[in-house]
Amino acid sequence: MTADAILQFWFADGPDTFRPCWFQKNEDFDNAIRERFGALVAPARDGALDDWAASAPGALALLIWAVMAALVPACLPVADGDAVLATFHPHGFGFAAAGIGQSAGAWVAAAGLAMAGLAGFAVAQMRARRADAMADGGGAADDMAGAQAALLLAAGVAGALLGALANLSVAAFGAGLAVPLLARAVVAALKRRWPVRLGLSLAAIGLVWQTLGLALDLARGRPAAVVARAHAPLGAGCQAARTLDQIERLTPGTIAAPPELGGHLLGATPHRVLAAPVAAAVAGNRAWYDLILAAPDTARYQAALWAVDYLLLCPESLTGLPAALPPRSLAARLRAGEVPDWLEPVPILGSRARIWRVLPVAASAR
Repeated sequence: MTADAILQFWFADGPDTFRPCWFQKNEDFDNAIRERFGALVAPARDGALDDWAASAPGALALLIWAVMAALVPACLPVADGDAVLATFHPHGFGFAAAGIGQSAGAWVAAAGLAMAGLAGFAVAQMRARRADAMADGGGAADDMAGAQAALLLAAGVAGALLGALANLSVAAFGAGLAVPLLARAVVAALKRRWPVRLGLSLAAIGLVWQTLGLALDLARGRPAAVVARAHAPLGAGCQAARTLDQIERLTPGTIAAPPELGGHLLGATPHRVLAAPVAAAVAGNRAWYDLILAAPDTARYQAALWAVDYLLLCPESLTGLPAALPPRSLAARLRAGEVPDWLEPVPILGSRARIWRVLPVAASAR
């Protein structure tokens, strides 16, 4: 597979021709991407395509490949066809998952700022039209330039929201474009009452939408959805600052933890992680489930195989697993409070997190 093959496929009708299939649901186009470029997932993950970036056509082919991989994940192999990962993560991992099938709270948290930007754009446009109707035409050129720039930003936000249907993380691009639109709306509302200005200003703060999303899922009785993406730095959860601070002080090593915790551990501690909330971490994510679904004696040797130093769980980490776990699996034993002798508890104060040091096979066999 070459960079030219991607360019010829993407620009099949010529480099200057717009193709509706880029932005429309088209089963034939999606299947063609899967059949022709699905095999590039592993090489791209391993860096085999990095040389393409040395030339302009190659860099463009890499960008197109990234677009196909990010915006059209259904066209690419899901978890490299891994049935176990597809069972536990049918829509992908975290905010990189397909927006379709996510909870309303997840949408508010990820895309609320972008949607507020479109609302701000509409408010500013209405104010501008009223002002034009009352003015004598002065400054029309400046107003027109501002309106055109805002229209381009709004189109970008709308495109990002459409992309979020396939990959929720794409909404972050829309959030970045939405802030100028909200600022324009605040300026347009300067003569309005302060509650309006305050509301528009708060709408431009991403943390507000994160909080609203979490609250919405809680109100709708979806605590699991909240736990799966909780980013709050407070509290007693596995992502809480007090928990991560204590984990940071442990001797650096490899931590086996649920995929959704991988990013937090990598960002806040010096440890390595076995699993992470990205589709590219297929081997590590599969190793995590193999570890906790295996019998304790088997899991001990799998931990040694993957050079795992610590095992980390939160009570909610096990609630996402099927209730009918294999009765002799490590997850079922831990759920019942039965800890194998090759796991040594590590105290984590003021936290729901449970972490164990993995003892060497020889040491635990004494």
